[in-house]
Amino acid sequence: MTARIHPGAHRRHGVSVKDVLYRAIGLCRLPLLVLATWLAYDSVRAGQVHRNQEAANLAKNFAAAVDQHLGARIRALRLLAVSPLAHDPGRWPPPFDGCPT
Repeated sequence: MTARIHPGAHRRHGVSVKDVLYRAIGLCRLPLLVLATWLAYDSVRAGQVHRNQEAANLAKNFAAAVDQHLGARIRALRLLAVSPLAHDPGRWPPPFDGCPT
């Protein structure tokens, strides 16, 4: 009679050193993975905040430039409105001779 040897018969029951090492390495990598994920998220969020601030500054500067331009035109129109020359067609310069009063 020959003894039959089962493929896993000589293996001891329990956890092998190889499995323990794999689990230990996995647990050691987990904090690094969490840190890397957090740093990536924080970098993206900081970039978005910076872009939002830049866009707000650009919009504010553009609005200020438009306000200054319109303010200058309004002051010029007010000056023309109160000028005595604007109400006397006889004192208008030649290009304005055809303008209605």
